[in-house]
Amino acid sequence: MTYEFLPVPFDASTHYDTYASWWVDRKKTPPAIALLPKTGIVATLDGRLIAASFLYLANAGLAQIGFTAACPNSSTRKILQAVCYSMACLEKIAADNGVKAIHSFSDESGLTRIMATMGYRVLSKHDCLLKELGDEWVLKPQ
Repeated sequence: MTYEFLPVPFDASTHYDTYASWWVDRKKTPPAIALLPKTGIVATLDGRLIAASFLYLANAGLAQIGFTAACPNSSTRKILQAVCYSMACLEKIAADNGVKAIHSFSDESGLTRIMATMGYRVLSKHDCLLKELGDEWVLKPQ
């Protein structure tokens, strides 16, 4: 079965609580709103949020897709299609902005497999480093 998703720009004032609950349901800390770029897409089905992904654009030919999450109460097939759909929408935005390559980080084997079906290659297993500028944690230590 193929689902007909609608792309909706991520709006923190209406989508963040649902999006954050997906992280909490998976026993993870959701990213702070301040870390999410304006280029976020939510894949919706019949008005229900199914998956969200975010695109970080820079003044370079490289962009990043990150903080992808999906509704844990959806079927595996629906999640797979919704994640692919939201990322495909972001890939189009990236291409329209002159991006030549997109990278991402994932510690979720399921997301890595989904992205591999979309043509992403696992280049290496490596550490992800973060330096926060200021006194307030934007990502809580795990």
